[in-house]
Amino acid sequence: SLGTAICSWVCQELPHTVSHATFIDPIVFFLWKRDVAYNFLYRPPTTGIQVLLWYFASTEVHIVHVMRRHFWWYSIVCFPEHLPRHPVTNHVAASVFLSSHDVIINALDVHEHLSTRDQGSSKMEVVWWDGFTHGEMLLHSHALTSVTSNVKCRDVTNPIKHVAKWNWADYIVNRLDLIRQQDVACTWW
Repeated sequence: SLGTAICSWVCQELPHTVSHATFIDPIVFFLWKRDVAYNFLYRPPTTGIQVLLWYFASTEVHIVHVMRRHFWWYSIVCFPEHLPRHPVTNHVAASVFLSSHDVIINALDVHEHLSTRDQGSSKMEVVWWDGFTHGEMLLHSHALTSVTSNVKCRDVTNPIKHVAKWNWADYIVNRLDLIRQQDVACTWW
């Protein structure tokens, strides 16, 4: 969910380091629509899963701070053009797993957008979990097995040789500095 924001950043900022991307219940597609902000922050919970999501995620102090004060959607929105490509075939090297009854995103719109969009000579791999809500895949072993087997079967034809020179901590610190600069600039508006 929120972790797909980091995946989107890496795909956009450091595409040469990504051989394949896996998005599970992603919030980064169609982010310019109201679904994510409204469903996560403002919609009153009506079902059990919505109450759990609201209590454990929507009211958690750090997530609320990010979502209400520092959620720069335009820097994490992911378009299919941002996704990695196979170095030889140029096929989209990404898998997207969507829950059909997602309570945060409009999964049907995202599914249609990603599976019907022309991605060159290949369509993107989009897995549809029928009857699942946002994050429910964690409760079903067959869904977890599906994700892990999908990740394990990836052919890394062009392994990254410079991983030792690059680490996540430096990348996140640099992104946070950029966000702070944007925040300072935005306070003048």
